[in-house]
Amino acid sequence: MRARTGCIRERNGKIYAVVTFTDPVTGKRHFRERKAKNRTEARLLIKELLRAIDLQGARAFQAEKVTFQELATWYRETYLIEPQYRDGNKVAGLRSFEDMRRRLKTLEDFFGKRRIKDITFGDIERYRAERLATPKQRGGGQRTVTGIHRELEILRRMFSVAVREGWLARNPFTSGSKTLISQASENKRTRILTRDEELRLFAACDTPQRRHLRCFLMFLLDTGARKSEALHLRWRNVDFQARVMTLEKHTTKTEQERSLPIPSRLQTELEKLWLQSSQNLDEFVFPVRDPRMSFEKARNEAGLPWLRLHDLRHAFATRLVTGDLPLPMVANLLGHAQISMSMRYTNLNREAIQRAGAILDSLHEIDDQKLLVN
Repeated sequence: MRARTGCIRERNGKIYAVVTFTDPVTGKRHFRERKAKNRTEARLLIKELLRAIDLQGARAFQAEKVTFQELATWYRETYLIEPQYRDGNKVAGLRSFEDMRRRLKTLEDFFGKRRIKDITFGDIERYRAERLATPKQRGGGQRTVTGIHRELEILRRMFSVAVREGWLARNPFTSGSKTLISQASENKRTRILTRDEELRLFAACDTPQRRHLRCFLMFLLDTGARKSEALHLRWRNVDFQARVMTLEKHTTKTEQERSLPIPSRLQTELEKLWLQSSQNLDEFVFPVRDPRMSFEKARNEAGLPWLRLHDLRHAFATRLVTGDLPLPMVANLLGHAQISMSMRYTNLNREAIQRAGAILDSLHEIDDQKLLVN
């Protein structure tokens, strides 16, 4: 008896791709059939099933029963785990594991108990469309393409793992005629916080309840640090005398230690916080673990509903570039390994645009004078 065979059968006017396989280890005979639209599709299905058998053996038939929920559970327990450090170096896990678990839950709610082999490129397209049409739970605003892409990136990785583990013959992301995750379609932030808007934001934080928030926002704006880097800063990393702070490598995105200057106004705010704290060097500078809600209230009071915490990092980079600080130095302060990454965070503000216009005007005046002389 042949180890594996494939054929097309018709039953009650319907066409099926049929494959049988004998496990050489157990001698057990396996049988699978899939409904096809026509004979051409049936032949393609047979080739796909036989290829899976050649690669995976009997496991290909076991994999046919794996549901998305089962894959999600395995992926969460295997990959989305809390980071583990040894001698200051991350040896396992992800710093963003909580955020990725939240995104994974959204995917689970949509695909549920469907078998992963039945999820198609079209299903992923529908997921993308439905998520874009679903308002945010908090605030009811429209979801961004960028946010949906982060969810799809997790889904794509999950299917890649399923292929590697032998649960899928092919990643459904590769089955379509277009790209589902395109950076070109993501909204690029070009709005930069102005000085007047900055003052309004700080004024909205000028209350006893938001004292830490005011310093926290000033910290992000004057250092360009990421939110997670700021929240992991401890008092032992702040040197008031040298006016320098150090971000430990296990707290940065690139896992590289980074030093940042402390501007005068930020030093004044940090010194106030230090005097109000227990003055324990091992404590966090900013004890609030998630400042988003208080930040959103403050920005709305300031008339800045568009502002995100990450936009303060953009403003920091743009102001330094506008102030003629060389881009490689800006990249070092931002913690970027490549200057091309820093280019994404620098935008021309109104002052820079006016300066560019003034330079062009002066050049045009020189050209006009030359024409008059000639």
